[in-house]
Amino acid sequence: LSQIQRSWKEVDKSGNQAQTKSFSNKLIFQAQTPIVSFIRIGSSASSSKSQLLNTLLSKRKHDTFFHRHCRGSTRERLLMEGLVEIAWYCPAGSPDDTFERCVAFCNLHGDARDHGAQLQFLQEISAVNVALVSDWEHMDNRGKKLLQDLWQSQRPLVCLLTEKEKVAAGQAGKTITIGIKNRNEAE
Repeated sequence: LSQIQRSWKEVDKSGNQAQTKSFSNKLIFQAQTPIVSFIRIGSSASSSKSQLLNTLLSKRKHDTFFHRHCRGSTRERLLMEGLVEIAWYCPAGSPDDTFERCVAFCNLHGDARDHGAQLQFLQEISAVNVALVSDWEHMDNRGKKLLQDLWQSQRPLVCLLTEKEKVAAGQAGKTITIGIKNRNEAE
């Protein structure tokens, strides 16, 4: 990563003054960027974490993260299981930017219960964790323990429940819970 150089424009929206833009051009390892890690606990045929990330990062439907519906992909994930992909969102300084500053996104392929070393690494480097959770009622003890550890972590957690449409009172401290069943990608 030491040779990758990125450029972006950040918009400062603090205060009552007009928005000021700052231009950054740095080697990516020198950029102070928060990392948002996406993991899956359990398996879900209805929701693709990688497709959700692609929609979040690109309004033009450009695939940044590899997923099961990509050309040449198979459901077996022979080479992808346990792999952590990373992509940086670098804003252009325009009003339609999804994020105001440079943010890195990590995506752990497969069930996080089966990839302890990768999960531990992501927990050490992440500013925010996002967990797609399927079938909470039937989850095994390993999955419940993993989710409980994330819930009690000092880092904010966004918990996306793939089999729930609505979740009552979805915010508790640094944890936000959202039911995503039957929602479109824009939501």
